[in-house]
Amino acid sequence: MKTLALIVVALPMALAAENKHAPLPEPFAGNFRRARRVMMEIEPANLTWMFRVTAGLDSLANTNGIERLGGWEAPGIELRGHTCGHWLSGMANVVRETDDPEAKRRGAEVVHALAECQRAIGTGYVSAFPEDFIDRAIARKKVWAPWYTLHKVLAGLLDQYEKAGNAEALEVARGFGDWAWRKLSPLTPEQLATMRRNEFGGIGDELWRLYGITRKEEYAKAAECFFDPTVMDDLTAHRDRFAPKHMNTFVPKVLAEMRKWRLTGDAAARDRAEFFFKTAVEHHMFAPGCFSDKEHCFAPDTQGDHLTGVTGESCVTYNMLKLAKALYEAEPREWIADYIERAALNHILAQQEPVEGRVTYFMPVMTGSYKLRNRANDTFWCCVGSAMESQTGWRDYLFAFRHMDESKWTFRLEPAPGAPERVALFYGPWLMAGCLGTEGMRKDATRSLNYYEHDYTVPEHLRHVRLGDVGKIRPCTETFDKRDYPTERIKDFHASKLAFVNEDGIVIKPLHEINGERWVVYWN
Repeated sequence: MKTLALIVVALPMALAAENKHAPLPEPFAGNFRRARRVMMEIEPANLTWMFRVTAGLDSLANTNGIERLGGWEAPGIELRGHTCGHWLSGMANVVRETDDPEAKRRGAEVVHALAECQRAIGTGYVSAFPEDFIDRAIARKKVWAPWYTLHKVLAGLLDQYEKAGNAEALEVARGFGDWAWRKLSPLTPEQLATMRRNEFGGIGDELWRLYGITRKEEYAKAAECFFDPTVMDDLTAHRDRFAPKHMNTFVPKVLAEMRKWRLTGDAAARDRAEFFFKTAVEHHMFAPGCFSDKEHCFAPDTQGDHLTGVTGESCVTYNMLKLAKALYEAEPREWIADYIERAALNHILAQQEPVEGRVTYFMPVMTGSYKLRNRANDTFWCCVGSAMESQTGWRDYLFAFRHMDESKWTFRLEPAPGAPERVALFYGPWLMAGCLGTEGMRKDATRSLNYYEHDYTVPEHLRHVRLGDVGKIRPCTETFDKRDYPTERIKDFHASKLAFVNEDGIVIKPLHEINGERWVVYWN
């Protein structure tokens, strides 16, 4: 059976290296186009308005026609500003991929606005919230992850410099780095330890990156302020004490260790990263290549106890792919490429729906669950931001899609660790899920700020779906049901021909092809 999936793996690593603008294959090109369209719908002035308010260049009372962003970017939300960083990174990817002049112009407009805000503040600080948020983290007062948000802005600036050739972005980043060192250098070890109890994302990784570009020692010293012994001591001793840590806090700390190894040759840093990654993949991973339940890690080999509607935070997979790529570049190994292929094809590709380009926070593996999408301009979850990068950054991972010969593809069952009676079904590299229809679905029934309030209300008869005899699964020629999508927009959707049907008549497709209906990932 000839399928679209064969096209997916047709661009080898050498070609990507020789010609970065070789056309992306489908279905990645479709996801790329939709992500670009979503980013283009966000005006630069809207992204930077709260930065201007923080810098005293504008006021909350006078928006001058600015459309306020909602959700996690609303003026009263303490994580505001993180989307701007991801947007800058995504636009830099678009420039790298296509030399799109409009993407370059818009990115430069945002960078210049941040530079104006930085000059107005006068200390090198630039943010959509005041500096006292950092003081609150240092004093162990309640605040929502200010260093995490600043890390996204710094990463966006550095991506604009390295991928889009924007020299002003590096100057803003240097000013920020100078401020960060002045802020951190007077702190006592006790104050730093207190500060690190608040989620700080990949700020250490990006400060190391800034050091790598500039070789200014103060940036390396600032990065080391985010080395967390409460995590790293266990990794040094090769102890799996991941549970119940917050995974999207954990993984960026490990990413900083790989960056440190690359820049300093610290072998212990690389060893910590290797141990964490290998252990996570072998003992904590769900079938789509994702991790976590309610954003937190669990005891090893107990995935079967965590088949819920809030598994697989997309930001965690986004960071794990970055870590996998860094490890592969250090030493190419097949098992690392296997992880990249699995996670990119079966989680990140599936994160986006194929009409409006909306994305899901989690990749739920509970039977009867489905993609709960963000809403335009009033959600801006962290995973909405990381999706802007992921869906425009396919060039970074094409080298790992190695299963090109479909004639050798077979069905493979992968039991859920801790629950061997529940199995995931793979066909070649693809995770195959069952289409369970739309019965009782409550689309867009969640508040934009709280995913956890959503109730999947799964009908009882859908909770236990039988896979049946794998040998009796047959090819299915049924076309994709377009009832959930406006017909005038369906041209953007590239329906797969890779579809099967089991003994009970359930259509089985690659996970990323199932949109607008319930699914089963782990079968009985």
